[in-house]
Amino acid sequence: MNRFYRGVGDGFGVKVGIIAARFNEPCTYALLADVQKELIAQKVQKDDITIGFVPGALEIPQASLKIMRNHELDAIIALGCVIKGETAHFEYVSKESMRGIMDITLGLEMPIINGILTCYTVDQALDRVYRKEHKGTAFARAAIEMVNLYRMM
Repeated sequence: MNRFYRGVGDGFGVKVGIIAARFNEPCTYALLADVQKELIAQKVQKDDITIGFVPGALEIPQASLKIMRNHELDAIIALGCVIKGETAHFEYVSKESMRGIMDITLGLEMPIINGILTCYTVDQALDRVYRKEHKGTAFARAAIEMVNLYRMM
């Protein structure tokens, strides 16, 4: 017989860490506000949310590891925004921050929701944050779903 798992349920009792990059602040702070609002709407208690700020996307993986080791958390939501400039720096920052998050996720066997936007323009980033997609809400929901899925498995 097959077993099927799906992480359903609300966020009551879920402890979430959020690591937010300060670089491209208008985007990341808007993501953070949406994440917090949705976590509370999904019944995560305010005292069960721990937030850390880092300079940029490259610092997110190391801070994620540190916050996980120092707090009893069920999931981490990594928030940042990398916008392409005139050099190849965009590619390096995007790739390495993503790789670092994946390495930690697999090593700790806990969900880290990758909420680092990688956009070609400021307008594209703002569309994803405010106008069209409201990615912060999706990141919060994904964290709760993954925690509930891990608990079922």
